Amino acid sequence: MNEKLKKQMKENREMEMIVQLYHYLEKGSIPEDLSVVDHNDLTYVIDEKMMEINMKMMEM
Repeated sequence: MNEKLKKQMKENREMEMIVQLYHYLEKGSIPEDLSVVDHNDLTYVIDEKMMEINMKMMEM
């Protein structure tokens, strides 16, 4: 049960960061007061999205 909870928490955090990413893209800027944890998580999500894009481009 503990592992399921951790996995769900990680997935929820990733979704939260994806929503924030699109919000920042729409706004055109990232707040300067972004916490280190949020910054790291956002960087992780951006890296994941970039890998997805690269994989799709290679499939073309």
